[in-house]
Amino acid sequence: MAPVGGRYAAFPPARGGEPRCSVRRLRWCSTLLVATIGLGCVGPARNTTNYRLKARNSAKAAASAVATSQLAATLVRHDDAPWPYVAVVLDSAERDASSVESTFGSIQPPNPRSDHLRDALGHVLNDAVDTISKMRIAARRDARRELLDAAQNLPRVARELRAYQDLSA
Repeated sequence: MAPVGGRYAAFPPARGGEPRCSVRRLRWCSTLLVATIGLGCVGPARNTTNYRLKARNSAKAAASAVATSQLAATLVRHDDAPWPYVAVVLDSAERDASSVESTFGSIQPPNPRSDHLRDALGHVLNDAVDTISKMRIAARRDARRELLDAAQNLPRVARELRAYQDLSA
């Protein structure tokens, strides 16, 4: 970008020599876009049924990350995959589980009765993220025993998540 008329232009000047879009306008538009996206992701569930459906979908998504981590542990147990591959798989599973935990945690429960569901599922989601994180760290260190020790929590976490996947709406 080159200075045009004492200001930097985000786009080349129009025919009249004035910049088409100033940096100030770009900043304002960027701020508006970020605020719109952020507000669209966070908010209350309209009713208990909606909140329970969101909990059920969150449990399903987290269960997928847990299943991926269980598969990675099986690969390590049987020496069927190189460490860098296992580390990448677990990094991806951790990001997925962490995203689910963050998204569900940002949803405001519709009533005090739903607070219990939020706390209970939040605890299970936290366990999933923590377990997968420990496994990823162990994989990056080529620490087979530590990875398999951490993986022992996965069946319990998977069972707990299954209970939330079966929530009635």
